[in-house]
Amino acid sequence: MNEVYGSLVLGGYDTSRFNPNNLTFNFGPQYDRELLVKLNKITTDDGTSLLQQPISTFLDSTVPYIYLPEAACAMFESTFGLTWDSNTQLYLLTDAQHTSLKSQNPKITFTLGTLTSLQTVDIMLPYSAFDLTVSYPIAANATRYFPLKRANDSSQYTLGRAFFQEA
Repeated sequence: MNEVYGSLVLGGYDTSRFNPNNLTFNFGPQYDRELLVKLNKITTDDGTSLLQQPISTFLDSTVPYIYLPEAACAMFESTFGLTWDSNTQLYLLTDAQHTSLKSQNPKITFTLGTLTSLQTVDIMLPYSAFDLTVSYPIAANATRYFPLKRANDSSQYTLGRAFFQEA
């Protein structure tokens, strides 16, 4: 396992923590959805496509989840054996599911672009980025979950904190 020690940089950034690219994301024209990007595709390390077609998605680090179309959520379900829990509105994981996913350590690549350019950047997240725990008041006991949510419509498509913490 590759462990990375935390670092603090004031007034700059740590170039060893990212792969440089020439893509620039501009603020959008809508005040309430300024940080829109084009999510071109989501793929696993074995090439499985988890997103049927590109979507415009909001970037919001204040939201803990990743909201995607139901069809994309269904692909995650079948690829990773996830089961939707209607009581908590989360994809809760059993210990067996967690152990299996941890040993497989799948990598999920999000291919992002701007709304106006053909340039893209790939951001690869390991399973550990999705290995989260929920507790009271949502669940009675600490329970592992996969931070994916079913969006009701395109206005809810969001890459939240689960994405940002690794990206």
